[in-house]
Amino acid sequence: MRSSFVPFLAASTLLLAGPALAAKPVIGFVDVVRLQQEFGQASRVRHELEAETQKYEAELREGQQKLADIEARIASADAAVRAATGDVAVRKQLEAAKEDAEANREKTQQDYSRRLAERRQRAEDLQKQLGDDLLARAKGAIAQVAKKRGLDGVIDSRASLWGAVDLTEEVLKVLNASSSQGK
Repeated sequence: MRSSFVPFLAASTLLLAGPALAAKPVIGFVDVVRLQQEFGQASRVRHELEAETQKYEAELREGQQKLADIEARIASADAAVRAATGDVAVRKQLEAAKEDAEANREKTQQDYSRRLAERRQRAEDLQKQLGDDLLARAKGAIAQVAKKRGLDGVIDSRASLWGAVDLTEEVLKVLNASSSQGK
């Protein structure tokens, strides 16, 4: 009895599981680069990051100009100190002015280094925050489209060689529709 039960069990399993085993998993793919380029919110993110970058660069140029002006004052004071060989009081006064300019240079360098580091950190934080928000929205839209299509999984288009369904256009529609409703 035992020897006839095993083939019966195997045949029953194949009959019941056959349709499930025969069904191919359906995989979709999304062109992530295209999502980043064409999603309306991504454009806003790029503009915000560009604005932060421009502010950073303007502050950097301003700091470089101030430091160049201070360096010129130091050079001028140094030349004046060398020229004032006879009058001790004038020489001491010029040396004090030179020391003040050097101290001002150090303070300015530290101030701009701190300010630029803060601006860089703000830009990085903004990029991460906005990137995380976009990623969460994209994942939600991808999941929505994949569920609607009955897909077993979704991959990045760069990993797809063949046999996967392109979901990019549908995901863009969902993303842009949800962002226009949120306005």
